[in-house]
Amino acid sequence: MNIRGLEALHALVQGGGIAAAAKQVHRTQPQVSRILAQLEDDVGFPLLRKEGRRLILTQDGSEFYRRMMGLLEHKDALQVFSENIRLKRAHRLHIMAANHMVEAFLLDAIIRAHAQRPELSVSINARMPLMPQSTLGGEAFDVVLAQLPIDHPSLDTVELLTLDMVAIAPADHRFAGMDAVEAADFESEPYVSLPPRSLLRGRSDQALNILRNRPYYKFEASFASMTCHLVAGGCGVAVADPLAALAHRHRGLVIRRFLPRIPLNYGLAFPVTQDRSETSLFFEGVIRQVLKEKLAALNEALRMQQAPREV
Repeated sequence: MNIRGLEALHALVQGGGIAAAAKQVHRTQPQVSRILAQLEDDVGFPLLRKEGRRLILTQDGSEFYRRMMGLLEHKDALQVFSENIRLKRAHRLHIMAANHMVEAFLLDAIIRAHAQRPELSVSINARMPLMPQSTLGGEAFDVVLAQLPIDHPSLDTVELLTLDMVAIAPADHRFAGMDAVEAADFESEPYVSLPPRSLLRGRSDQALNILRNRPYYKFEASFASMTCHLVAGGCGVAVADPLAALAHRHRGLVIRRFLPRIPLNYGLAFPVTQDRSETSLFFEGVIRQVLKEKLAALNEALRMQQAPREV
């Protein structure tokens, strides 16, 4: 199976036709047609069918395309890795992160690290959800930011911080007058949730599912940043990641302690097959500095007498 065929199929799907695909892969239209025909011969089943004047994926072709994209992503990562070695880019980091951690603190850490070391170069791969047990098999990365624990034989982990999930609400909501919000306070409230299979949704549902009158799941958003934005805009209430909530405090978002406590463990993971670079160690130090500042801001927002536990 030729990689050119996979790239031509990807270009066809992205561009919507042979002409756009030919332009993207720098081939003529007849050449692209022949490459796609050869790919179908190689796989042994039809990948495309005509619908009017358009070519669209067959059902088998759609499944093939979904699996093929993982291979192309690994190929691109391998090319970047090879280029970094060739150009001796010792100051480049490939970071994979859970999506809600990117806005919460990763971008601030990258900005600060770059200010201290202008030669630093970073690529970010944000995932929602980030499930290292099933998604890291062929990825090229230096650092992973995720919720711990991570049970994966190819990763070493380092704990950063443990914080409890928080209740969030619009500025004019009754939660604003409470020091702490209990699960029972969410009964029958309009609720802004994350997708059912997300880690944070699963953790919060454990506390809310025991209610006689569960919250009304009125909105569902893919990312924690969307959830916080909708809540701040008056669309409902939620139980949220505390650092993601803190990033939206400027919108008037009310942040309160949530009971029962739901601890979240933030951590870093590194490939066991490679030694950690000096740049990786430096960046870990910057992340810890940023998290200390976020922790202080969170304590202020929560008006807590006892600070969250720092690991």
